[in-house]
Amino acid sequence: GAGAPEAPPGCAPAALGAGSASMGGAHCLWRPPTLGLLLRLDDVAVTALLEKLVAWIVAPPPAARLGEAGSDFRAFGIEQGSAMWLFALLGRVDTPLVTDTQATLHDLARFCKAHPDCPSSRMILCVCRDAFGQGG
Repeated sequence: GAGAPEAPPGCAPAALGAGSASMGGAHCLWRPPTLGLLLRLDDVAVTALLEKLVAWIVAPPPAARLGEAGSDFRAFGIEQGSAMWLFALLGRVDTPLVTDTQATLHDLARFCKAHPDCPSSRMILCVCRDAFGQGG
């Protein structure tokens, strides 16, 4: 739909504390991806999670769509929890890429190019470009 994407994988509502991140006013406690979880995911689940996570990263929160000053959390690039999930999911993406996955990686690369000062953005852009030929 036209609404904001659902929360990305590994994000559960939590009180502020160690390991929590604020994104557009919503507080999340990130759970890093584990090898056991990644091995249990099939190709369809990996692709679906990657698409949802990229949509969450590149889509502005509802407040930013309304033009509220200072509400665009994307100005800071990709936060650490999202970057960990991106790296993990990108490591599980099969090649050759299907069209939807190519589009997702292209959107991600475009976002990363717009945030060159973020170390995660630079590294993810390298993976998109060098491993998958997207964002060159």
